[in-house]
Amino acid sequence: MQDITIKDLCIGYRGRVVASGLSHTFEAGTLTLLTGRNGSGKSTLLRTLAGIQVPLSAPESVLMCGQPITFYKSKDLARLRAVVQTHYEPVNLTVRQVVEMGRTPYTGLTGRLAETDHQAVADALAACSLADYAERSFSRLSDGERQRVMIAAAVAQDTPIILLDEPTAFLDYEARQQHFQLLRALADQGKCLICATHDLDMARRVTDLEYKLN
Repeated sequence: MQDITIKDLCIGYRGRVVASGLSHTFEAGTLTLLTGRNGSGKSTLLRTLAGIQVPLSAPESVLMCGQPITFYKSKDLARLRAVVQTHYEPVNLTVRQVVEMGRTPYTGLTGRLAETDHQAVADALAACSLADYAERSFSRLSDGERQRVMIAAAVAQDTPIILLDEPTAFLDYEARQQHFQLLRALADQGKCLICATHDLDMARRVTDLEYKLN
């Protein structure tokens, strides 16, 4: 069961409820668009689904792959869901090295990559049309190219679930189109993708459904 189910979920912070009564199943093989006005809780919901933020309701209100999300240790959780970062520092690493960071949940204490890890990185670079960029400096890429690298790192992480918060922010039309086509392809491969974005017109062309927060 490679999905996320929320049941009467309450999200927010200590002393402040952002949204409550949330129920839905985000299924494998789908790309779901989170919509709602500013402040409705889209980013808070994503952080809760990622296990970064604790739900205000019972642990059973968030089930990931059939288990309460609080059941998982951090390393186990990192093998189930990837979170695509929108904000990042222009680190002095090559594209390949950034994508290799997606394999962290599978490496030992030394952090040394095995042959299977190198293959996963190569496959991710190819899937995101970045093979020719592998040895380029991440800091010298455009915003759209950097964001594609971050998606590639999530692909290399090889999780059934990918969560994205505003993945096309500050990108031009062509880059946004390429990103959403890539997300659609990942969903068609059987992954469960949940994406919050203000780019509704373009996102609606490729998403399977919307989940709206009031």
